[in-house]
Amino acid sequence: MASQAESEPLMARALLNSANALRNLGRSSESIGFYRRAVAALEVLDDKVRLADCLNRMGYAYVFDGQLAEAEAVMQRGLAMRRRLDEKVGLAYSLSNLSGLYSYKGDFVRSKEAAEEAYEVAVAAGDPYGQDAALQNLGCVHLEQGSLNEAISYFERSLTIAREIGDKPLVAEALADMGQAYARKGDLLGARSLQQESLVCFDDGGEIWYLCKAHEYLAEISLALGDGDIAREQAHQALNVAIELGTPYLLGTAHRVMATVLAHVGNVLANTVMHGTTNNVSADPIYHFDESIRLLQKGGFRASLARTLAAYGRYLLVDGKDEQCRRGTEMVERARTLFHDLGMAWDLARLDMDDADRAQPTQISVLLPLDMAPTGRPLRDDEWMDVVWNVSAVEDRFISGKVARRRRRLLRLLQEANEQGAAPRVHDLARALDVSPKTIKRDLAALRAAGHNARTRGSRR
Repeated sequence: MASQAESEPLMARALLNSANALRNLGRSSESIGFYRRAVAALEVLDDKVRLADCLNRMGYAYVFDGQLAEAEAVMQRGLAMRRRLDEKVGLAYSLSNLSGLYSYKGDFVRSKEAAEEAYEVAVAAGDPYGQDAALQNLGCVHLEQGSLNEAISYFERSLTIAREIGDKPLVAEALADMGQAYARKGDLLGARSLQQESLVCFDDGGEIWYLCKAHEYLAEISLALGDGDIAREQAHQALNVAIELGTPYLLGTAHRVMATVLAHVGNVLANTVMHGTTNNVSADPIYHFDESIRLLQKGGFRASLARTLAAYGRYLLVDGKDEQCRRGTEMVERARTLFHDLGMAWDLARLDMDDADRAQPTQISVLLPLDMAPTGRPLRDDEWMDVVWNVSAVEDRFISGKVARRRRRLLRLLQEANEQGAAPRVHDLARALDVSPKTIKRDLAALRAAGHNARTRGSRR
């Protein structure tokens, strides 16, 4: 219609709207061409307000397309224009987008600075959407740097605003990121509840790229809880969304999650269907780890690259062969350097825990009561048996949080005892995991509440 009317202003707006629609559908590469045409049209019209908006939005399309240098260049240009125009609402949006870009690059200091200024500007302008975006970015910065309580506080404030303005996609994003913070604190049940609530909100709309992240988070949480089938299903869904979008960042993180799941639960379904399309998914963790590194390294997504290097390295170290161990050690040390340089304290702490785990024995032999031995009297000599317990295993290294990792081990010890015909006592489990009986009782209660079979000697389940 704009073309038929030979109206340059209408054509510029039509190009910008088309670009925005394509970007929101996840078709970032396609949208960039429309943004460029819109920029050229708006420059001719000397429409600085819309031009600044176009540049800001085009910047995030470049981010999704894995072109971070181009993204920063156009975002900075749009930001400079908005500062000259003194356009408060637009300025807050530009600063928030720039904060997100710096977070993807792993430059969390600059990301925090931009988000803090964005929040101040949005408050002064009375713009709740700008406040929500800034708070969400601040939460993500603290999450990446391991300040989990602070991250949750920012996400809660963002969630409150999103609910007040009735924006379900923003609610879904806040819930998904807050769930990740809960998972890293070790509250896996709370994290799972938040992620499931987030997915319900996504049913009512929202940018599809964030749906991919929600499936990734739920896969990791399910894996930590020992729900391998659910973890595999969620990892497949995340990867299928990423494949559909073709976004390098999402593909990189989705491949890492798939590799992590396959590393210790395997793959029973090579073909998965989503949104009416079928994607063949490799069952080889190595393939997915390699793809993750290739995509994240090429795009310059340093924080996510470091996490893939750490996960891949830990996986290779389990193999025990000389060449595999050498590669694994190199990857872990490269990840350690990146975590240190980027200020990712939580991830550094996980690597230290892994080092401590590798220094401990992986198997122990313990004397436990027979499963069928009666209670209420002292046990006879023939009512005991030797049981081999794997107190540490490869999957433990992928579990986020000290409590979650211990409960994963506890479940394995219970299962191994049951398979060998024994019924452990609370103090047997406490001694094996080097914690107090009180801690084991608390863990058992939590596992039973989550529906797990956590039967010990004398208990009903």
